Parts: sequence; structure tokens; C-alpha cells
Amino acid sequence: MNFYLNSLLGFHGDYCERRSVAPRCLSSKCYNGGTCYEHSPASSIFAYCLCRPGFAGIRCETEYFRCPNNGFYADAYGCAQGKYFECVEQTITISRSCPRGLRYNFFLGRCDYAVNVACPIL
Repeated sequence: MNFYLNSLLGFHGDYCERRSVAPRCLSSKCYNGGTCYEHSPASSIFAYCLCRPGFAGIRCETEYFRCPNNGFYADAYGCAQGKYFECVEQTITISRSCPRGLRYNFFLGRCDYAVNVACPIL
């Protein structure tokens, strides 16, 4: 009896255990530690970069946040989605999220109702 296993996009090997470099990602390099992912061939967007916290842009080329000190800070780009940063040892930036419907209130240092938080217009 023969079995055939079709690996998910981005994986290969006898048991789909090895991650492949997506062919479209070879020509679409992500900067600043971003990771390239490939959509299915039917998608109109073939490859995209998932940026590290504090970076934005099609290829993660723009740094928009750098930890000034330890603590919690609002994410200007992710404010409407309730995102904020936690800075550890001034070098480690961790992206955090408030529960759905809430936004990070920098002045109170906690998640708050959206009506109480004004997000910047970018």
C-alpha cells in the first residue's frame, strides 16, 4: 500500500517536517529581521513580510519605534487594534495586544475603552 503526503505550502520532506524558503521570498527580501511568507498561488499578493515589533513597511524597512527605557509604550501604528509595546532591558521590544475592543492607554498604563484613547493620525 502506498501513501502520498502533500506538504503544505512552505514545507517539504518525507513528513513535511522541513520549512522551505518560499520561491517568491527569495526575490522579496525582508529587512530588519522581518520574515517573508508566501500566499497560495491563487492569491493576488504572492509574498509578504511580517515585521518585528517597531518596524513597518512593505519590506520592514522603516523603524518607527525603539525602546527608550523599560516599560510599556503605545504602538502608534497599531493603536486602533489595541497594540502596544513592552520594553525589557531597553533592547528587547515585545508586541502586546489589549483584549478586543480595548486600546492601550499610555497615561493610565493599561488597556482602556476606545472612547478614552485618542490614536494618532498617521
